[in-house]
Amino acid sequence: LSPEAYEKKVLEWERTSGEHVRAVEKRKRALDISFERSLGKIQSELIKVIRAISDEKGVNLVFTRSQVLLVDPDMNITDDALAHLNKNLTSVKLAPIDVSGGKREQPKK
Repeated sequence: LSPEAYEKKVLEWERTSGEHVRAVEKRKRALDISFERSLGKIQSELIKVIRAISDEKGVNLVFTRSQVLLVDPDMNITDDALAHLNKNLTSVKLAPIDVSGGKREQPKK
């Protein structure tokens, strides 16, 4: 190849590789937004479940497991919460997000 033809090929490769990188970044952004929305749905339902279980058991304070060193096993509602959550929320879809046009879409709450 002549130096001019080589330079042209290099520039074309850089342009197309840049386009591919931007496309991958857009797809990743779309997946991140979709994941955040889906996780929000799960957390919202889990809060409802925890509130119902705590009302039923007369519990007025709920901690995550990582915040507690010792606990009476009868006070641990993790298994109940997971069972109710799985019953109430059998699946969560990762809805496709359109991120065309370079606009960053914010997750809906």
